Amino acid sequence: MHLMDFITDKTKALQYAERYVNNGSLRGSSHKNTTSINTSPFGDTPSFFLNYCTASPEFFKEFGNIPDWAMRGNNWIFIHPDMTSRNDLNNSVYKTGTFTKYSVVPTSSGRTVQFLGSEHSDYIKLHYDSILARDNRSLPFDIAVAGPEICKILQAGITNGVLPEEFSMFPEIGARAMKSLSGKEWGMIWRSSKIAGQRSNQIKILIPLFSLFSNDKKSPDTPSLLFQLLSEVAKDPHTFVLDKILIPIIKIYFSALSQVGIQLELHAQNALLGLSDSFDPVGIVIRDLSDAGKDLSLIKEIGADSDFFSSTYKCINRFQTDYQMIHSYMFDFRIGEYILEPIIKEASDHGFVDREKIISDIKNLVKQELTKLPEYIFPKDGSWYTYNHQFDAIQPYTQHPFPRFR
Repeated sequence: MHLMDFITDKTKALQYAERYVNNGSLRGSSHKNTTSINTSPFGDTPSFFLNYCTASPEFFKEFGNIPDWAMRGNNWIFIHPDMTSRNDLNNSVYKTGTFTKYSVVPTSSGRTVQFLGSEHSDYIKLHYDSILARDNRSLPFDIAVAGPEICKILQAGITNGVLPEEFSMFPEIGARAMKSLSGKEWGMIWRSSKIAGQRSNQIKILIPLFSLFSNDKKSPDTPSLLFQLLSEVAKDPHTFVLDKILIPIIKIYFSALSQVGIQLELHAQNALLGLSDSFDPVGIVIRDLSDAGKDLSLIKEIGADSDFFSSTYKCINRFQTDYQMIHSYMFDFRIGEYILEPIIKEASDHGFVDREKIISDIKNLVKQELTKLPEYIFPKDGSWYTYNHQFDAIQPYTQHPFPRFR
């Protein structure tokens, strides 16, 4: 993939990068467990139609705003095509059909799709009651509502100016869930394609962070997008990588923690680099906010409201035994190993930056950011943690010495 593809057609270039300039997770689960061949983000199907399901209004819950340009009323949800044969919907209570007004294209996550239309290009995160990557992706109401709820908190942070100007997001504006006869809830989250943030009007090009260092599956001999940016755009590669990509990511993460008590699940799939038309990095755009953590201890210290519609989902407090492990996992592993390390490796392997210098600069910044937070956030013994996604594990967290970026 070439940088000029983003000038020719920004939307198609982003969709291509999502699907094909994507090495997947470090553990290889992204490509191992995906959707059906006709709906897979890694397959060759250019687009497909969603299904929908309607029922009596009493079967539905809603939070926020679901636009009505797709379908009228509040007694319907969109269904992923892979889910339409499930027994939950095969009875006279529910009416299903195919939504043919707009087709959709899968994003890197598989169950999140984007509408293809000249008027509307919003995203829908769908219920998927099967394993995708590492986890079952069912979407009950208490999980679906978490994204729009977090977005309200972050939007207030943008408005009040307490979040960095480099921070932007795809707002999740509404959630809806339908209860099945078996008691399961089938949910969906509506994500606006209109970016929110102090610099949102300056962002013209979007590149998923994983696409900066991943191989192009359809053109494997093409240099990485980061290589192209550093060789064709950057006047000072070290400054370009550190000041315009890595520092904004770190500032955004720690500011969300210290200012609003939100622990962003900030890994390479949930963040995009926003650039101007001349490929100058403007900021970082965050998406998929339903899995962000809510640190009740920090929220209490800030004096903010800790009463969440999403109940206890992704809530943590300093008195639980794995509190520091969770914080370490989210920064040291999710950000450190999924974002910082592969970007630094790609840049240093090609001689654009000095690896040790850039890591030293990052550690100095993190040290400054930690002064804005209580001392109880991270382990005091100089360790860091990864997470074992085998759910029958006796100890889900694995301890390691010497954090790489802290």
